[in-house]
Amino acid sequence: MYQRHLYDLLIAGLVICSASLEIGASGVASKCLQEQTDKAVLPVMAVVQVAGDDLTPLVALLEDRLSRNESYVLVDREHIDKVLKEQELAALSAARSVAGRMAVGHLLGADLLVLLSKHTTARPYYEVVISETSHGLRLQVSILPIGKEVI
Repeated sequence: MYQRHLYDLLIAGLVICSASLEIGASGVASKCLQEQTDKAVLPVMAVVQVAGDDLTPLVALLEDRLSRNESYVLVDREHIDKVLKEQELAALSAARSVAGRMAVGHLLGADLLVLLSKHTTARPYYEVVISETSHGLRLQVSILPIGKEVI
């Protein structure tokens, strides 16, 4: 249930973000590829687990479902793991981590980052942050409580 809701939340956010900012036309990675090939190129997106345990199945599900969408290109999981092995990811979703999101986006060659974290506080929750990487702006922040039905 939660995985499906997170996926729906993510897709809605990506549609809004892409439409409002025209990521495909202005993303750093897409723009660079477009200049090299002289063809329109789809925006590049990376799904990154930034905090929390037991998120591997959720990340895999999101990547599987997102890979079926032809509006953007996903960065390969092995490439993400290799590039980000030594990066400090826990703070990337915070508002003040603009430079960090820009740097990670550049390292991955991604226009958009989907940052997924699980917080185990007194009231545990998932947090999904969608960020563009040319300016490091957080385009959407979504919170989903764990253990409660969300309508």
